[in-house]
Amino acid sequence: MKHSIKLLLGLFMLIATVFTSCKKNAETPTDFALESSTHSDDQSRVSNEVDALANDFNTIVDNYVSFTGREANILALPCDVTVAVDSTSNPRRI
Repeated sequence: MKHSIKLLLGLFMLIATVFTSCKKNAETPTDFALESSTHSDDQSRVSNEVDALANDFNTIVDNYVSFTGREANILALPCDVTVAVDSTSNPRRI
């Protein structure tokens, strides 16, 4: 049993090595300006989302009564949050 597992593992490693060591013949030209622009856009988007997350967290912590010791401010909602009031259905929901 141990011998067959070792044999299968060795065979798998051999096949994996053969397929990953093959070299491609066709080279595609790299457009560094496009890659740089894409990287810059991605970095900007991530930075903006992290900043929005930090602002939301700060707003929630500032309005949480246990941390601040003051009454809760329900008007300060985190960004990208909407409140919909449905007074026609039963039960009524906010």
